[in-house]
Parts: sequence; structure tokens; C-alpha cells
Amino acid sequence: MTFFAARLLFLTNKSYTPPESDVVAIQKILISIPQHLNPIDKLSSDELFAKQSIGNNDMRLFNEFFNDVFDKRSIDYSSDKNCFNSFFSFFNNALSYKFTVWEEFRCNKRTDLPDEFFETGATIHPSGNSYAYLAIKSRHGQFHSDSWIKKHLPLITPAEIRTLRKNLPNMAGNNEQLKYILEMSDNEFEYFENSVRLFLSKEKLFFRASGKEISTPFFTYRLDSSKSYFIYKLSDLNNALEDTPFVVSATTPNASCKFREANLCWNYSFKHLLAITNNTTITFFILSVLSILLIVWILLKKIKQQREQEEQKRLALQVLSHEFRTPVTSMILLTEQINKMMDSIPTTLQGPFLQLATNVFRLQRLTEKTKNYLHLGKKVDQQISKIDSINEFFQNYVEDMSTPETLITLQKLDPDLPINIDQYWIDICIKNLIENAKTHGRPPINIKLNLKKAEKSLIIAISDSGECEFSTLDKLTAEFVKGSHSEGSGLGLNIVYKTVKNLGGILTFSNRPTTFTIQLPLDANARMKG
Repeated sequence: MTFFAARLLFLTNKSYTPPESDVVAIQKILISIPQHLNPIDKLSSDELFAKQSIGNNDMRLFNEFFNDVFDKRSIDYSSDKNCFNSFFSFFNNALSYKFTVWEEFRCNKRTDLPDEFFETGATIHPSGNSYAYLAIKSRHGQFHSDSWIKKHLPLITPAEIRTLRKNLPNMAGNNEQLKYILEMSDNEFEYFENSVRLFLSKEKLFFRASGKEISTPFFTYRLDSSKSYFIYKLSDLNNALEDTPFVVSATTPNASCKFREANLCWNYSFKHLLAITNNTTITFFILSVLSILLIVWILLKKIKQQREQEEQKRLALQVLSHEFRTPVTSMILLTEQINKMMDSIPTTLQGPFLQLATNVFRLQRLTEKTKNYLHLGKKVDQQISKIDSINEFFQNYVEDMSTPETLITLQKLDPDLPINIDQYWIDICIKNLIENAKTHGRPPINIKLNLKKAEKSLIIAISDSGECEFSTLDKLTAEFVKGSHSEGSGLGLNIVYKTVKNLGGILTFSNRPTTFTIQLPLDANARMKG
């Protein structure tokens, strides 16, 4: 799944050169737009400028063929500087009369210009600016008033209108054509000025119209193609692309696109990316899912088997513990009775009897441990009682479990403390650990029982002089795990570990010397929560 997602992300973001077939497909889509989509409006130079002012003379000024002849932009033709400069360049030109009148006006030879001057004949000055715009910039008379500007907007080029929008923000009024021009960003307006085939503005697609051609002896000019655009909704275009591999959006210069034209960004749709994700990836994905399901099934089956085995072990132990309890009790009673008559027993039988008695008591301990182990199958139901003196409680172990072969020393708490605890279960833990030390310790066996208080906990450390063949507590406390020299059941440390955990404590282990440490909360409530 991860591989599949990574590959899909790679296809989405990687640098990509579209194949020629995709480029051809996109071009066919673009060519078919006028036939398949309904425009919502049209932006045309015919609508922006007074139609009567569009003549061959004006159109020549728009054409690049005449740029060198009329490139006089270094002169500010809205001021009275450089009067009549380059005048003779236009003297024999068809536009020379209107140019001459304007030169007289800007050089203060005329005091005013009538509206007919701007509305008839050529509307564009040879410098490339409209006469109306030059008049506004001159600041003469009425030409800079808002009312005059609004009246003569059809005589001003779109680029000039955009320069005036800060001074006259509501100049468009109800003129939708002007609104389109004013709402364009600088880059979008540059596309319009340069007559690019199509571009986006405000979620609208501007698509250049084909228009009609005007032929002259010098050039052929397509009247509508340069400044006439059909306007479509971008959402309509994307809806029309539903059955194609593509989607279209506006883009920035640094955006990642499969194909770019002007500010249109063409990318593959998510549906198409899924389709071109190769069969190997899909096959790998399916196999990965099946492998995961197989592994999960095997794990669940293994867990189920382990639980069944655990239940079988517990059932067997429960039966054995129950069946052994009565005969073991009877054997202990008989052993005690025979022990009272030890003096009357022949010397040759005393040794075997003592060995028999030892095995009987060992069988009793095994039965008791099995019972405790079975009880730990569920959470311990603690019977809390108060111990007035921790030191006295642990001193009992020193007295009861010390033997001539085993020396137990107690490092007491200073000062002594009371504790509320389940005496039955803590007794099981301490006895098991001391028995373990007696069994595995290196002679002479010296067992240290150290008590210590740490913040809100009681620390009980039991150590001997032996070494343990296991390196971790997990291995040491596993069920039925015994050392190579052990004759026990393999349950003692497992019982201690589970009991300490149920009491809300922590059991830790360290080697050389072998030391088991129990950390129990002094607060009974904390132990109950644990």
C-alpha cells in the first residue's frame, strides 16, 4: 500500500515532458472549445473603442510593420516640451493634419480642442497613445475632469484605461467590457495585449476569436483575432474534460504542470493517474495486502493455539493440584506421627524415613505453588491489613527460614514504618525468593534481606552469593523455566513476578550477586489501582 501511494505521489509531482500524443490531444481539445462550449460573454476591441474611429489608418498604428516609423515614445506628447520635434517625419503622412493640430495644442498655439477632434479621424497619435489619453495627461482645461474622462473612455486604449483606474476607480460603471480589462492582473492583461491564444482570469477562460481578415497592399491583418476573445467559465471547460485524461487550472510561473500555455496549467486527472499506474504496481499492491492478511491470520492462529495450550496446562495443573491435596495432607499427618516415634524406629530406617519426609514436604510445596499459580490466572483480590512494623514483619523470615546451612541477615528500615498490605501475597513473594536463594546460592549461603524507603515506595532487595545462568528477567520468570541444576517446578519466580505486578509493584533483577528487588507503593490505594 505504501509503495502504491508513493508511486502515485511520484507520478503526480515528478518533472514530466508530455508525449507528443498528449500534446496533440490537448491541441484538439482547444480547437474544439468554440464548437462544444457556450461562451458567457465576449471581450472585443470593437466594443471597447468607438467603431467609427476604426479605420485603416488606426489599424496601421496597431501593426508591428509600422513600429519603426512611429516609435517616438521618447518624446512626451502630452507636454509642451520638444515642440514640433520630428514634425517633418509625418508631414507627408496621411495622419499629418491631426498630428499638426495636436502639436499646435500642446505647444500652446491652440487653447482648446473640440470633441470632434477626438471623435473623428484617427484616434491614435503616432507615438502609440490615444489623443484622448494625451489630452487627459496634459491637464489642460476640462480634459482632466472625471466627466470628460468617462465620456471619452471609448477613445482610450485598454492599457491607458488601466493607468487611470487609481484616479477613477469606478470608471467602468455598467460597462462589462471595461470591467474585464480592469479586473485582470498585470500578467493577464499582458496576455490580452499580446493577443495570446487563450488565458485565464478570475476563473474565466479567454479564448481568442478567429475573426475576419483585412488585406492591404502591404500586409494582411485579422481584425478580430488580436483583441477579440470569447469568454468561458473554467468550470464548464473542466466539465467538458470529464472523459479526457486532463484537468485545467490557473498556474504560477513556478507551478508543476504537464503542459502549460499562458497561465493555463494542464495536468493529468487523478482518475487517469490511477489508470496509468502500471499493472506491476497494482499486482504488487494486491500481493502485499494478501501477504499482510496471511501474516495476520497466522499470528491469530498462533495466539489461539497458545491460549488453548495455556488452558490445557492450567486444567492439568488444576486436576493434579486438586487430586494431590488430600493424599499429601494425609502423608504429612502420617509423617508427623511417625516422627514422634523416631526413637523406636531402627537406626537403619531413620535415614530413609527422613528422606521420605523431605520428599513429602517438597510435594506439599509443589502443590501449594501450583495452587498459587492457578490463582494468578486472574487479578489478585487483595485483602489489605495493617502491619504496624515493617521491620518486625521481615524479622520473622530471618527467624523462621534461617538454618545452620543458611544465614539470613536483615538490614532494617530506619526509621521503622507501618504499611497496609495483603500479607498472604507478599508472604508468597518473600518466601519464594528466599527459597530460590537457598536453592541456587553458592555455599556458604548468605542471604541478605535489605529494606529501604524511596519516596513513596518500599524497596525490598533479596540477594545471595550465587550467579544466575539467565541474563534477563523475562527469561528467568517465564512459566516452567528451570535452571540446569534445579529440581523445582519452574513456577516460583513466575508466581513472584505476577504477584508483584498484581500488587502494583515492580520486580527487577541483577546478577553477580544474584539480586531480586521488589518495589511496592506504600499507599494501599496505589497498589489496588496497579
